[in-house]
Amino acid sequence: MTKTLPEVLEQLKQLDEIDLVELLGVNSEDLIDRFSDLVEENPDKFELALNQWFDDDDDNEGTE
Repeated sequence: MTKTLPEVLEQLKQLDEIDLVELLGVNSEDLIDRFSDLVEENPDKFELALNQWFDDDDDNEGTE
């Protein structure tokens, strides 16, 4: 039996985010292109998160 588009969309909403991204075939660039308005609304939040993300990576360099 064929599902309606709203039924398919509702089931997709129930997926784990990683599985959904893989199923949709989107990548980081696609996400930023689509949701750049969220970054523009609160750039400090994203700058802080990126600083923490990349600082954590820098702290682990040379320890392996």
